[in-house]
Amino acid sequence: MEQGEDPQSVSSMLSEVYSTLDKAAKSGTIHKNTASRKKARLTARVKTYVEARG
Repeated sequence: MEQGEDPQSVSSMLSEVYSTLDKAAKSGTIHKNTASRKKARLTARVKTYVEARG
């Protein structure tokens, strides 16, 4: 996320990141709990960003 990013595009990028993390967890590259933790933390940051910009 960059400072000038549109909140709409940031939210759409979130689904791409979710997919990538899920694929990595499924293949065993990262543990499933690690993927879940990263998604939760990223979601919190995105939510804060969107609320501040929205």
